[in-house]
Amino acid sequence: MEGQQDRVTSSVTSGPSATSSDVPSTTVYPGPFSFQVAFPPQTLKPKSKKLAWTWSQPCKMLYADFNKICPFNFKTVRPPPAGCLIRAMPVYLKHEHIGLPVKRCPTHRENDFNNADPPAHFLHCRGKAVEYREDPTTGRHSVIIPYEHPQAGTEWSTILYKFMCRSTCLNRRSMAVVFTLEDSSGGVLGRQAVKIKICSCPGRDREQDEEALLPQPAPGSKKRLMTDSKTSQKKRKKTSVSGGGGANDEEVLTVHWQIRGRKNYETLLRVKEALEVQHRCETDPQVAALLRTEDEQTDQQQPRPPTEPTPTDQTANQSTAVTRLANQSTSVARPASQGSVRYTLRRTVSKPKTWE
Repeated sequence: MEGQQDRVTSSVTSGPSATSSDVPSTTVYPGPFSFQVAFPPQTLKPKSKKLAWTWSQPCKMLYADFNKICPFNFKTVRPPPAGCLIRAMPVYLKHEHIGLPVKRCPTHRENDFNNADPPAHFLHCRGKAVEYREDPTTGRHSVIIPYEHPQAGTEWSTILYKFMCRSTCLNRRSMAVVFTLEDSSGGVLGRQAVKIKICSCPGRDREQDEEALLPQPAPGSKKRLMTDSKTSQKKRKKTSVSGGGGANDEEVLTVHWQIRGRKNYETLLRVKEALEVQHRCETDPQVAALLRTEDEQTDQQQPRPPTEPTPTDQTANQSTAVTRLANQSTSVARPASQGSVRYTLRRTVSKPKTWE
């Protein structure tokens, strides 16, 4: 039960108990019986959202969901002495946190009403002879269960554990569970450490961490270009969703297209010219002033009830304003090509119905 004093051995050969040390060891020590821990194979895909847990071999880490059963397999190369037990103790890995005991956050601890296990313990175990311990000196929590030999025809013995807090609840600190095979007097016969990350979507976090471990392609390589292309596509999607662009968008982009058919090519050119005219009408103050003057003169000559202008009227007014502004600038010498461009813009905007 919680609060019960833990056994602390005084033997010089076995050293202090794992729970009584200020800096518990996470070094793998198979011991004389080759104590090992592993995980059973999974039937679901690693990216499945229904995963309760998943083991990442590249990251050497267990990703598990909150309050979900996770099986751990244990075995030894030869049977250990009778009365041995397996102790599981969660620890922090970084030096600035390793001296602190791992306990549940206040929110999950206070709201755990339907659980018979101690509410303060971060690690729970399913079994008949499970005991929860708390060291009186360090305050570290651990759970012990008698070691059972594998059943007939099997190689491993399985123990079910549950993690009762997420890593985000504990300030995202790096954690591990230290499993020790101990004899009846508390001597350590073997030790294994498993890094853990408790999250709401184990498959997603595993995929992200494994991608971060991949070597970055060299600049200019084909794989690097493909990666940059995917990144730019994601950025463009985010920009379009956030509502970017508008009248203040001055970015110049280059598009390399192969158009089949001259008619389609000319249609796209007209669309491009119309967009340039619209952009100039929105950004050039002189064109905007001419548009306002044109609207005022039209309203004075032909009074009509106030209605919102249609897109066709706006396009025609913008085309007229651009044409007048171009004709008024006679003091500057213009090449002959600009006259053709001005004619094309006027023809394109004033006759939108012929864009077919």
